[in-house]
Amino acid sequence: MMMHDPPLGQSPPSSPASPAWEVARDLRWSIARGLLLDPILWVGTLAVGWALGKMNGLPLWGQAVGFLAVATYLADSLLFRSTDTELLRTQPLGADGVLKVRQAELRWLLQPLRVILLLVLGARVGWTIAAAAWLVTHLLPGPLLRLSIFLRLRGRSLSALLVLRPEDFELLSSEAVAASPKTRGRLWAFLQRALPLPSGLRSRLVRDVVLLTRGRDLRGAFLLLLSPLSYLLLRDELEVLKRPELLSWRTLTCAALGGAAVAYAVGPGVHLLRNRVLPWERLTPRAGSQALRAALIYAFGFALLHGLGTLATVHFGAGGRFASHVPNLAGQVLVLELAMAHFVVLFTMGASSGKKVHGEGTLVLALPIVAVGVAVAAWFSPGWAALYFLGTTGMATQASARYEQIEVSW
Repeated sequence: MMMHDPPLGQSPPSSPASPAWEVARDLRWSIARGLLLDPILWVGTLAVGWALGKMNGLPLWGQAVGFLAVATYLADSLLFRSTDTELLRTQPLGADGVLKVRQAELRWLLQPLRVILLLVLGARVGWTIAAAAWLVTHLLPGPLLRLSIFLRLRGRSLSALLVLRPEDFELLSSEAVAASPKTRGRLWAFLQRALPLPSGLRSRLVRDVVLLTRGRDLRGAFLLLLSPLSYLLLRDELEVLKRPELLSWRTLTCAALGGAAVAYAVGPGVHLLRNRVLPWERLTPRAGSQALRAALIYAFGFALLHGLGTLATVHFGAGGRFASHVPNLAGQVLVLELAMAHFVVLFTMGASSGKKVHGEGTLVLALPIVAVGVAVAAWFSPGWAALYFLGTTGMATQASARYEQIEVSW
C-alpha cells in the first residue's frame, strides 16, 4: 500500500479535490505533531537508545523482539483501542480509508522506536547494518496492521497476514468496541479502598493514577519510564569512582538527572489533563489548597520511589563497595528529589490558565538552577537543603490562589 506521508515537521496541504482519507490523515497529523515534535520526547528517545546500546548483556534478538512487540501494540491500539476510531468509521473515507489513515499514523509513531533501533544497532554491530534496518523498518506499518488483525482473529484467517480486507477490520473493530468495559473500574475501586487519605485527596490521587495507567498521560508515563536510566549512569560512575569523598556529589548529580524526568512527568502534562477531565473540582470549597496537596502527594510518591532506587543503586553497585555510605546519602538524595518535584508542581499551578501553562520554557531553565542550588546545600547538610521548602511558601500560596481563579470550562 503506497502512500505519501507528511514530513515530520509540517502537515501537507490538501486541496478540496483531495481524497477524503487524505483530509482525515492531515487532520490526524495536526493532532499527532504536538507529541511527535515535543523536544522532551526526542531527548528521551536519544537517552533510551544510548542506554540500550550500552546493555551488552541484553541480546540483540531480545531487543528486536521488544521493538516488534511495542510496534505491534501500537498498531493494535490504533485499529482497535483508539477512542476516535468509531468517528473515523462514520466518515466517507472509502472502503479502506480508515486503514490508510491508521497506517500513516503508525508510521509517524514508529519514528522514535526506529531512532532507538538505529542507535542500538549502530553501537552494537555497526552503522551499515543500522542504516539497512532503518530502511527496512520504514516498510513495517502495513505488515504490522495486518499482523494485529491476524492476532485479533486468533489465527483464524491466514489471509489477514497477506491482504488488509476492510470487512475483517469492520468485524474486529465492532467486536472490540462491544467488549465489556467492567474491568476498567477495578483499579479505581481498589485504590479508593486502600489509600488511607481524606476522601477529597484520595479521589484526586486515584484519578491521577488511573489516568496514568490508562495511557491518558503519555508524556508523563514516558518520562517516568525514562527516569531509571539515571541508575545506569550512576552504576557506571560507581564502577570507576576511586575517591569516596566524591560519592555524594556523583550520586546527587545522577539523582538530579532522573529526578528532573520525574518532576516534569508530574507537572504540566498531568495538570492540564486534570483540568480537562474534572472541571467541577474548582467549584469545591478550598479548591486550590486541596488540589495543591493532592498534586504534591502524587508528585512526592514518584519522587520518593526514584530516590529510593538511587540509594539502592549505591547500595548494590560496584559490588556493594559503597553500601556503608547509604545512610548518610539518604537525606541528601530524598530532599533533592522532593524539592525538584515540589518546584515543578508549584510553578505549573501558578502559571496555569486552565488550558495552558504559561512559561514552560522558563520552567525548563529554572529547574536545573533549583536542582543545583538544592544539591549544593544538601552536599553540606540535608537540613540546609530543606530550607528550600520554607523559601517557597509564597509560591505555594500563589499556586493555590491561581487555581481558584481559573475559569471553569466544560
